[in-house]
Amino acid sequence: MNFDARLALFVSLSFFVPAISSAAEKSVLMKVGPDAQNRVVKVVMDVEGTVRVNPDGKKLREFPMALTGTLQYDERILGTDAPVAAIRKYEEAWADMKLNGQDERRTLPASKTLVAAELAGGRQNLFLPEGHFNRSEVDLINVQCSSLLADYFLPAKEVKVGEEWTFENDRLAELFLLDAVSQNDLKAKLVEITDQQAKMEVTGSVAGAIGGVATDLNVKAKVNFNLEHKLIEWVAVAINEDRAIAHNAPGFKVKAVIRMLAQPLEAPITALTDAKLAEVDLTPNAGKSLLEYEAPEAGFRLLLERDWTMMSESGKQSVFRLVKQGDLIAQCNVTRISELKEGEQMTLEAFQQEVQKSLGKNFGQFADASQNVTSNGLRQLRVTAQGVAEGMPIEWIYYLLSDDSGRRYSIVFTLETSLTDKFAEGDRNFAAGFEMLALPEPKATAGSQSGDAPAIRAAKSPETSVLKK
Repeated sequence: MNFDARLALFVSLSFFVPAISSAAEKSVLMKVGPDAQNRVVKVVMDVEGTVRVNPDGKKLREFPMALTGTLQYDERILGTDAPVAAIRKYEEAWADMKLNGQDERRTLPASKTLVAAELAGGRQNLFLPEGHFNRSEVDLINVQCSSLLADYFLPAKEVKVGEEWTFENDRLAELFLLDAVSQNDLKAKLVEITDQQAKMEVTGSVAGAIGGVATDLNVKAKVNFNLEHKLIEWVAVAINEDRAIAHNAPGFKVKAVIRMLAQPLEAPITALTDAKLAEVDLTPNAGKSLLEYEAPEAGFRLLLERDWTMMSESGKQSVFRLVKQGDLIAQCNVTRISELKEGEQMTLEAFQQEVQKSLGKNFGQFADASQNVTSNGLRQLRVTAQGVAEGMPIEWIYYLLSDDSGRRYSIVFTLETSLTDKFAEGDRNFAAGFEMLALPEPKATAGSQSGDAPAIRAAKSPETSVLKK
């Protein structure tokens, strides 16, 4: 039977209750063995429910959503001596999402199919040995109850049919990709032992948090452990999740069904052999975890730390929020602004005057001002201003980036003064990843003129309300 046929059979049987084994006194130790170090994995996802947003802080809006997707990859577990826990080669990765009647397909490009998986403190971190994911790509493949984490379902000791075991909060946070779990009543039970399999059921609820907001999960799962090959070969989990709206993400109420089938391989595929892996750098570092953001219409690209989230974008401006451990730290607007003649540049003094004029009565004082040339060859002006807005002490950090052709971009960070320590060098790291791209051909529209935004319109009305707790 081929791999897809086996998957279809498992899907059809996955939520039927198995008969209790007659060998009630038999016990098993379910511990992953060396045969599981090379495996082929297929994951099928189905999600349906509603998404909740509250863009103006007043009226809650809900939209229907549905998602179906498939991941298939070869995975090699590298062990504790390796820099990463596993390396994967994806053969298939896609998801079709329908949100409020709009269809979108997400896929993993062929250039990004060799993926490293790090377990940092039990947390799964997926990154590319070469290059960078964008947000939608990493979200596509970073799924709950993944093959790298599914072993958390297993008991730590031998169990008999009918025996139950419970789970630590930290392990469930890792398994379900949460920041933390405050309490759970999840229980697993061994329901059957056959010559080849130990079958278990998992049921219960999990109360946790992610992005600083509460989320509640009701879980039902069936897990099959292959006694011959010593690996979890089948997981079928249904998750009813109710998540509140976060600073940088909508809330939702959904039912997700995730089915995973794994089969051992005698040896790694060619792309995952020692010889091939020796050609790439698998050592995890902060640079490899950066996410790529590209705005082709506005003509720029960024490399962002994963705590930054894009909130909105247009042909001229993209808006981002920085959220750390649930706290909204800062907002950033990146805007393509009016061009100067070739060779012309704004002076640092003139830029400060523009910043002060834009802030108006909110302006208090300048904390610093500097200019330099970036690693991408752009001229960079940087000004930090302090003041008060809506009765709150605020710090604004303004950047003006330009090239010799006259193209210019404004980057404006807005944050409460009390959060400057948490923000640290966030603006410098953000701006360091800025790169200009070739602009698209202008569209012929009546009365339009490319680059007609004033230099610092992004800060004309500082959106301090989004920084309120």
